Amino acid sequence: MMVMDSRDSTNKTCICACGGVMLYKVGTITRTIRNTEIRIHKVPHFDCTSCGELEFDLDTKIPTLTVYAYQAEISEAVWSEDLLEDMKQGNPWLPR
Repeated sequence: MMVMDSRDSTNKTCICACGGVMLYKVGTITRTIRNTEIRIHKVPHFDCTSCGELEFDLDTKIPTLTVYAYQAEISEAVWSEDLLEDMKQGNPWLPR
């Protein structure tokens, strides 16, 4: 697993563990917890063109966001740097 800094505008590709090329994208990801799908939109990530592996910058906090969304029974959110803090405060964070 590689950790990428998605804010680095000079590095829009990298090599995946499978040898494929990973492209920088911003899009919707889906995670599943106990048969519950959670979609988070506008997530910066790298996507492998060969195997489909996704890599995220640590700042996206995708695992933590997914757990909070599951516990709050929310199935969709729009990613932002403040999303986790908004969730902890109980603020709405549905897609806009």
